[in-house]
Amino acid sequence: MTDRKRLIVTILILVAAAGAFVLGLIILPDTLVMQVTANGQPGTQMPKLIGLLIPLALSAVFGILYCKRDGTKNLIVALVGIGMSALTFAFNL
Repeated sequence: MTDRKRLIVTILILVAAAGAFVLGLIILPDTLVMQVTANGQPGTQMPKLIGLLIPLALSAVFGILYCKRDGTKNLIVALVGIGMSALTFAFNL
């Protein structure tokens, strides 16, 4: 992939991660459910800030690494961070 395309993908990942973080700070409860047990009950819970910073950090760090080094693994981990944000919203809304 060309440098310009990698930069565009990185910017999209960073904007999506930052948007999910800010939206989560506004609309999610103070304690987030991070895992759901097999019977549908809340499992692991975390404070909101920590629960939202983990996927943001994954997406930001590995998105930037993808832009610098063009590794497919870096892109996949950055997208996993976006997926973690989506699951956090799904478990808590």
